[in-house]
Amino acid sequence: MRISLWLRGAIVAAALLSIVGIWLWLGAEHRAGVDDDVVVKALDGFKDRGAAAEVAANIKDNYIATRKTSKNWSIASWSWTVLASALSLFSAFILKLESKLMSESAKKDFAALLAVLATLLIQVGTALDFKALWVANRLASAEIEAIAYQFLRTDGADPKEFYDNVGQTLHRKNQAIVGKSQTP
Repeated sequence: MRISLWLRGAIVAAALLSIVGIWLWLGAEHRAGVDDDVVVKALDGFKDRGAAAEVAANIKDNYIATRKTSKNWSIASWSWTVLASALSLFSAFILKLESKLMSESAKKDFAALLAVLATLLIQVGTALDFKALWVANRLASAEIEAIAYQFLRTDGADPKEFYDNVGQTLHRKNQAIVGKSQTP
């Protein structure tokens, strides 16, 4: 099968867009927006306060980690959904084109390729359950934020008591990810 110049250009453009998208996604890691967060700044105020400083750092680190992970899974979930929809839409659009830029057989082949890619994205996104990963991390982030506010309200009194709360939150997050509702 001979690939037309237009089709090769479309494939190269899609590859370049994918590379740019991946680069932006990976670059978003350092711009997750939590370094200037009110909770993070407040927890930083516990430096040099013994056990309270240690617990504050633990809460802060887990809060930042769950926020960043939640953001990444959100990007993955929505990107795959939007990309699959766009590929499917573009597939139908190509079949409807009456332009002579491509032969009828090339249009059908290209449309079929786009439809297969859209289906593959849907299947992989469903199998990996990106949305559940996003939701589990988002809920964990919200719970850890609530723990942080509780810690701040008590001014770090009985700091070691907060380890259990953080640990239980992370355990529930992992249970949600692996699909288990019981403690092993």
